[in-house]
Amino acid sequence: LTGELRLKSAQVYPTTLSKFSLNAEGERSLVQFESNGNLASAVLSAAGEVSAKAVTVIQAGQLMAPLGKISLEASQDLTYTSTSVSSVAASGLIPFGRVENGREWVYDFGSGNAISYKLNPGTTGHLIEQALPEKSIKSSAPNINLQKGASLDLSGGGELYAYEFTPGPNGSKDVLKNNIVNSQTTVFAINPNFTASVAPRDFQYGQDGGLLPGDSVTLSGIGGLKAGTYTLLPAHYALLPGGMSISLAPNSRDMQSSSNSINLDKSLTVAGTRTVLGVSDMRTSGWIVSSGEVIRSKSEFRDYNASSYFKDQALATALNLPMLPGDAGRVAFDATQKLILDGQIRLGAANGGQRGSVDISAPEITVVADSSQDTGTALKLVASDLNALGAGSLLIGGLRDESFKDGSHLSVGSKKVSLQNTQAQALIGPEIILVAQDKVFLDVGASIKGEGSL
Repeated sequence: LTGELRLKSAQVYPTTLSKFSLNAEGERSLVQFESNGNLASAVLSAAGEVSAKAVTVIQAGQLMAPLGKISLEASQDLTYTSTSVSSVAASGLIPFGRVENGREWVYDFGSGNAISYKLNPGTTGHLIEQALPEKSIKSSAPNINLQKGASLDLSGGGELYAYEFTPGPNGSKDVLKNNIVNSQTTVFAINPNFTASVAPRDFQYGQDGGLLPGDSVTLSGIGGLKAGTYTLLPAHYALLPGGMSISLAPNSRDMQSSSNSINLDKSLTVAGTRTVLGVSDMRTSGWIVSSGEVIRSKSEFRDYNASSYFKDQALATALNLPMLPGDAGRVAFDATQKLILDGQIRLGAANGGQRGSVDISAPEITVVADSSQDTGTALKLVASDLNALGAGSLLIGGLRDESFKDGSHLSVGSKKVSLQNTQAQALIGPEIILVAQDKVFLDVGASIKGEGSL
């Protein structure tokens, strides 16, 4: 569009494996993210990508892409305000496909379209093959300002979840699936831990069907289930911690809460009303609510998380591990005039994971001991500020691209990189890489040290 694009909301995030580009054109074009002051709920999507491009980009809200990518580009000024949160970190279990025959992790888009996730993607399989998604935040502008209080979160954590249904002693059919072709979906899920008013949008789980945005059910209470209003979710969300399946009980019109009961299979029958598109049913009905334990007594499901699954695959095949959810991501800054890093950049890993990496590129870069040092037209970076990032790997003078199957590709953007710090203000980190098209220069007394673990 031409002009200004302002998004005001509790948070902005892409759905699983989707890509959204927000581009504004014109001499005074603007893309701005703003908070509406409402509390944001947990995001149950993964590996999505969101980008914004304009003359001026202002991130003043909550911009999320768990285990995905955020890319903001301005032709003049890019600002992360003091109240902004930009995060590709994850929390808890996030549904992400299913596993087939215990050997192939698949995400099913429907209509015969699916992706197989591999340690070493190729073209020999029957499905499109990809590596696990990697998380990153990239900022590109002549002037980049990460204000004090702003947060870029690339922390390791969370987990990708997949399930596998296997016909067996616990049942020959998936009780969460609509097993009758061309029939109306009758089984859904609820979860007391899910607080959003709208179900997540997920290509695979959405195939469970039967829901419209904002569908909910208000249930009377019984032991093991609090009275309240629950957002209806696609049925297979019942497999997540705290999840339950729910379906309309037959011949239960006008059932009252005094008839609530615990069934022989330990499921619950409770009175309640359904709301569809904001309109509530005026009459109550009975609803059968089954815990995860009850569900798994009727169908055999096996649970997988990406970290354990792909670690086992790597041990079995002697292939390298990809970035896992517990690893921190990569933050990249491509500036030409000024880079202010007064905010917080979170690069910590989960237990056993790898710390995140930092890439900084500009036509000319000088690393100094004190911010008062004059660097002329070169981009000034203070050694202590760089150390404080706590990066497992720091690249100065270029940008890494991890999207290639044959490994990381390096784009060298700086003509000259200079170190004009001191031994007292040494540049310190586990891995420090300096690259330039013409010259990497260490001034007399400059100091760089390799210390710590990745």
